[in-house]
Amino acid sequence: MYLPRRIAIYEERSREYVLKRSVKALSEIFDKIDECAKKRDALGLLKMMSSDIEKRSFYILASEWAKDRKSVLERIGFILNLPGLVNEEERYSVYVMLSYSKGFTVASEKAHHPGDLERVIVLGYPASGNKKIYYCLNTTAHGYPSIFPIKLGEKASLSDALKVYCFNFKPGDHALILVRKDKILRFKEIREKLIKVLERFGLKKLLTFTLNTIKEASSYLGFTLEQDIQKFYLIEYDEIKGKLKIDLDGFLSAVIYLDRKINEIKRKVNNERVKRALRELSNIIWRSPICAISYEADIFLKKYGDFLSNDIAEEIRKMQLYLDSAIKRVHDLKRESLLEPESYLEKHGIETLSNLSLMAKATIPLGLEALLNKPLYDWGYPEKAPLKDKIGRILFAFSDVPYRYFQEAIMDLEARVL
Repeated sequence: MYLPRRIAIYEERSREYVLKRSVKALSEIFDKIDECAKKRDALGLLKMMSSDIEKRSFYILASEWAKDRKSVLERIGFILNLPGLVNEEERYSVYVMLSYSKGFTVASEKAHHPGDLERVIVLGYPASGNKKIYYCLNTTAHGYPSIFPIKLGEKASLSDALKVYCFNFKPGDHALILVRKDKILRFKEIREKLIKVLERFGLKKLLTFTLNTIKEASSYLGFTLEQDIQKFYLIEYDEIKGKLKIDLDGFLSAVIYLDRKINEIKRKVNNERVKRALRELSNIIWRSPICAISYEADIFLKKYGDFLSNDIAEEIRKMQLYLDSAIKRVHDLKRESLLEPESYLEKHGIETLSNLSLMAKATIPLGLEALLNKPLYDWGYPEKAPLKDKIGRILFAFSDVPYRYFQEAIMDLEARVL
């Protein structure tokens, strides 16, 4: 992960505000408990225990984050394995988020919402031997994926393809891009050589004084030019599925089956009611928030079930079962993370993240829950986006190449100045 350190300053300034907000939220919980106790309102107390406290438990961890100096800039990532739209195509979506909540500092009405959550989309196609050729679509402006893919090369696996890249992530700009590691290392080499040259001319003290002045001034203003490669915690799909028991394969397979069936029927029928039903079904599976698909599918079946073929109706019901099971598992995991934040990951066999802060550990199921609030096209199918998003993608995606060159120019400037 390649991240500007100025974000640490922003985070530091957020802590005091987060602490005040957490204390206020906890006070409200105790006031409600006291109110229910005075009224002897057992039902109200049960409702609080099942919903309100679960939601506001995140404030308890947030108050710890506000005091914990070890949790600065922790990042967590998820790799989602997605079926391709054509034969032999593989898709992957790599989401990255910060462990602290931007809800506390930006969207106060969504204070349990995790930090910035953006992704890069990777496409894989058969190549020579057992290798695949991989391409990446960056997210460079307002969450829109680029229309200009980056070739990652022929590799044996996605892991190999990503080894020579870093994720460049800046909270607040809704962008996540891949930058080659050798580019970053080359900038550092330039900086070291510059220092050696200045040392020969006896200008090291002047350079040190200048750098310290720049750092102090930029820190006072709230940013700094310093950047560095930092550790990045990535949870692979095998761990999401095998260890956390969140299985999305059945749901995704059902969606792809329905999509192909929709396209097949569209080519054969001229009935307007059938076409309207197919458009509506397509919108549900691709453009509705994933967590709402099952509910909207129920309404769809009641509306059009009388003339749908049995195989489509059956596949919709299978999709609902798979999805409901995955959503329930995410909610169960969320409860576990709030009740046992220190040990719930290790209990599921994920020990590599044991040194994360409590805040970061509790953010993992919150991040997965946030992914379920997104439509499926946002995960990794930009061609299924609604028209306004396709237009936005074209308009904003032209910033992809300039944005990357701008980032590299800034890195170059840092290497020369620092």
